[in-house]
Amino acid sequence: MFRQGFESLSEIIGSGSDELGRRNSDLFSSTLAKSGKRHETLRASQEDGLIFPNVVLPADFDAEDFFVSVATYYPNQSPLTAFVHVLSKETAEHFRAWSDGNAKRMPEVASDRRYLASLGAAMGEAFLAGLSSAEGGVGPTYSACKRSLAYTLCRAKTLYPLCGIDYVAQRWIRLRHLTGLGVTASVVSALQLMHELLFGGYSQDNTSGLPTQLQTAIVEYSRSSLDDRGLSRIIVGMYPQFEPHVGGLNGPFDARMKAFTQLVELVHVSPHGAEADSLTVAFLCNQILPGSFAHAKVLAKLVEFYPTALVWYGMFCASSKDFVHSQFNFGLISKLVRDVTHPFSFESRPSCDIALDELEILMRLVLKSESIKPTHQKIALVALLPGVEVFSRFSAEDDHVGERERGRRLEEAEELNSRVGNLLEDALMLLRSTKPSVTRSSSAVARRQKKRDR
Repeated sequence: MFRQGFESLSEIIGSGSDELGRRNSDLFSSTLAKSGKRHETLRASQEDGLIFPNVVLPADFDAEDFFVSVATYYPNQSPLTAFVHVLSKETAEHFRAWSDGNAKRMPEVASDRRYLASLGAAMGEAFLAGLSSAEGGVGPTYSACKRSLAYTLCRAKTLYPLCGIDYVAQRWIRLRHLTGLGVTASVVSALQLMHELLFGGYSQDNTSGLPTQLQTAIVEYSRSSLDDRGLSRIIVGMYPQFEPHVGGLNGPFDARMKAFTQLVELVHVSPHGAEADSLTVAFLCNQILPGSFAHAKVLAKLVEFYPTALVWYGMFCASSKDFVHSQFNFGLISKLVRDVTHPFSFESRPSCDIALDELEILMRLVLKSESIKPTHQKIALVALLPGVEVFSRFSAEDDHVGERERGRRLEEAEELNSRVGNLLEDALMLLRSTKPSVTRSSSAVARRQKKRDR
C-alpha cells in the first residue's frame, strides 16, 4: 500500500539536504529548487529508513526537468533513481496496470513456448555478437545473454504484458549509443518482428518483408497450435524445390548435413527476401538436431548471406519440443528463466545504479564514476524500465582523464626511449671511430716491449 502526496523537490530529497543547500548558498545562488512546482509522490506504508518516497511522478511528466534540478541543486543525491522509481508518462501507465494487479502475477515462463523462444533468441543474439570478439564462436555466455535485446524484451513482457516492443527496443538502443556500444540494425529489426509475432501486436501491413503465410505460421507455432511438421510444410510450399531434399533432414544423422547444404543452396538461388531466407535457413538448421543449438557454428559461416539466421535459430532451438531447458548448456536457460521471473514490486527500492533517463541527463555534465557508484568497475546496472535492468559499459570523465594521463605517459616514455636509443647509437659510432687508433697504439706498445726483451 502507498501513501499519496504532492511534494516539492526539497521535500522529496529531505529537509536535511535542504538545510545543507541553504548553508552553502551565496548571493548568486538560485532558489529555483524551492519553487512551487510539486510532484506526485507515493510512499510505502512500511518505512525502510530512507527519506525518499518510493515512487515519484514528476510534475507534467517532465522527467528531464526533474533530473536536471536534482543534478543542479542536490548533486550529492544524484543519481536519485538508485533509490526512487521516477516515472515517465509511458511507465506511469505500466505502474497503474501493476497497481490494478494486471502485472503482478508472473507468467509460467518455463512452460510457455513464447518466453522460451525469446530466451533462445537471446542465445543466438549473444553468439552472433561474440563472433567479432577474440573468443568468437565459443558459445553464448550468461552475461552476454543478459545484455541482449532479446532478453530485455522478454523481461519487459514478463513484467509489463502490455508494453510496446518498439518502445523497449528504442530505449535499449539509446543506452547502447549513450555508452558508445554498437547496434546492428538488421538484428534489432529481426528481434522486434520476432517478439511482435510471439507476443502479438504485429502489423498486418506486412512491412517486414516476411510473407504473410510465414508470419501466421510463426504466430501459430509460438502458441503450440502448429508443430515442426506443419511449419515445414508451409516453408516447403514457399520453396517447392525443397521437396526432394527436405526428407533428408529426418534421415540418417550422417546424411543430414548434406541435405542441409543442398537446401541452403536452393534458398540462395531462389530467395524470398533477406528475413524470410534467414528464418528458413535457421529452421532447417534446427532440424538437423532439434533443440540442441549444436550447429550454431555452421550458421556462423553463413552470416554474410543470412545475417539474422542465428537469432531465428536460437528461437527455434528453445521452442522445439525436444528442448529441455533444465539440461541445456549447464543450466544457462534455467538461470535466464530465474532472472526473467525475478519478483518485482514498486514498493521495493530500485536495485539499479541509475535509470536511463537520469543517465542521459548526467552524461551531459562532467561525470565522475563516484557520482554514479557503479556496481562493477566501469560497468553500471541501468534500468530501461522499472525492474527491466541491463548491465552496460560505463565510462566516466575521470576514466577519460586517466586514459589521457596514461597516453601522455606512454608518449613521454616513447620519447625518452628514442633519446636513449640515439645516445647509444652515438656512443657506438664513437667507439667504432676510435677502435683502429687504439689497435695501432696497442701494436706499437707490443713491438717496443719485444725490443726491450731482446
